[in-house]
Amino acid sequence: MKFFNFSKKNRKAVPSWASFFNETEYETFIDELNKHFKNQKFNINEENSELKLNDEETVYCLWNIAKKCDQVEMEEWPNIMKEHLDFSIGSETDYEYFCENMTDFDFVKEFIGVTLYRIEDLEKLGLENVIYEPYVEGFYKVLIFDFPITMQTVLRGQLEAWDKSVDELMALGLDNLRSRYEKRALKKDLGGITLWSITDDEGYANNILLEPEELKEYVGSNGALVAFPNVLETLIYPITDAHILIAANKMIPIIHDKAKYMNPMSEGLYYYDDGEMFAIPYTYENHKLQIHPTEELNGALNNLTHKHITK
Repeated sequence: MKFFNFSKKNRKAVPSWASFFNETEYETFIDELNKHFKNQKFNINEENSELKLNDEETVYCLWNIAKKCDQVEMEEWPNIMKEHLDFSIGSETDYEYFCENMTDFDFVKEFIGVTLYRIEDLEKLGLENVIYEPYVEGFYKVLIFDFPITMQTVLRGQLEAWDKSVDELMALGLDNLRSRYEKRALKKDLGGITLWSITDDEGYANNILLEPEELKEYVGSNGALVAFPNVLETLIYPITDAHILIAANKMIPIIHDKAKYMNPMSEGLYYYDDGEMFAIPYTYENHKLQIHPTEELNGALNNLTHKHITK
C-alpha cells in the first residue's frame, strides 16, 4: 500500500481517488490542507484517500471533502475543510465526547446508519464484534455510525444500553441515510441496451439494494441485472425481454473497470427479481467472457424466453 508524505516541498502526481482534479487543483487542495493543519506533516494513502496526521491517531477520509471542493469555487474550499475537519469524530476530543454519550440513544440515533460490507473486510473487524445480517454471498448488511467524514461499525456490546432490536436499528439506519444523502439516477446507453447508474458522493450508492420499494422504480417487469462494483455506484439493467445475456456481456467489462476504482465492492453480476438476488457465475480473462449457467439462471432465461414468445 503506497502513502504520500506531504509538505510544501514534496508534491506528488494526482492520485486516482482525486482524478476529478487536475494537477493545479490538487496542489491547491494540498496547500489548503497544509494551511488548515498549520503545516503539520501528514500522510495520505493514495489508494483510499485516508489522511493520517503524524500522531498516527487522527485519521480523516479526504475523498468526500475533495469531491465537495470540486463542486464549488476554490475560494470556498477553506470553509468546506473547516466544516468537515473541525467536526470529524476522527479527532480525539469529538470522539471522546461521542463515547461519553454513547449510551444515550436520543443522542446517538441520528448517527446510526446501515451499509454493505464485504465479508473479508468484516472479518478483519471480528464478526463477533459487529452487528450484521446476511445479504448475498460474500456480503453483509452492517450497522454503522455515520459521521461527517467517516463511518464506524456499531459494536455488539453497545446494543445493551439502547433496548432496541436489530431490526429497529437497521430500519432507522436506512431511514437516516435515505433522508441525509441524495442519490442520483442516470440512464446510460450501452449500444442497444439501457441501464441505470445510481450514484452518490458519500459512499452509500449500494444502499438502494437494501430498499426494495425504492428499487422497484428501476427494475423491469422480469427483474433486473444488478452490479455494485464500488461504494459510489450501483448499476441496474431492467429486464423487459429475453436479451439478458446481451446485457450481461456488455455490463461485465464495465463492472471490472469500475471495480478497480477507490473502495471496490464486487466484480459480480447478479439477477434480481421480487426481492431475491443470486450471482451469475462467469469468467472474464484477457477480455474474453464466458458465462456459466446455473439452474437458477437457466430457469430465469427459460421464463424470460417463454414470456417473450407468448406476448
